Amino acid sequence: MSDLHWMPLYIADYLADTTHLSTEEHGAYLLLIMHYWQQNGLPDDDVRLARIARLSPEQWDATRPALRPFFGAGWFHSRVEVERAKAEMKFEKLSAAGKKGGRPRKTENPGEKPLESQAFETTKALRKPGLSYSQSQSHTNNPIQEGKNSKGPSSTSPLTDPLGKDAFGGIS
Repeated sequence: MSDLHWMPLYIADYLADTTHLSTEEHGAYLLLIMHYWQQNGLPDDDVRLARIARLSPEQWDATRPALRPFFGAGWFHSRVEVERAKAEMKFEKLSAAGKKGGRPRKTENPGEKPLESQAFETTKALRKPGLSYSQSQSHTNNPIQEGKNSKGPSSTSPLTDPLGKDAFGGIS
């Protein structure tokens, strides 16, 4: 399967095993294991491996000895194989669940919308047109901002204070 578009990288493990590599060797090694992940293996051909690692034949000849110990016979990589098997099992499990289709969430009363849907609709209803969610909520208990100290609607906006200065220090 080559539909695994992500690959786990355990950074602590990677760095513990590769601290002796040069920058060029790190790059070549990462390109090799990424190709291994996507193609489910590497070719046992130095010309093709150099191309995968994006190295010239001369650079590959110099880099190969540092990278060879990470791989078994035929450029087999045991850690990538283990992680790939885990990922394939997870993919198959999620795929099978998806093929079964969505199941409605349990609710208290038949025909009632799930709680998550109710919460979303309540939040949506509380929003005022043209304002962000935080601006439409009155968590400040500020009577001036809420318009409680004036006879009519508040003339202040969330970006101005009662003295007419905007949030950036200018006069509105």
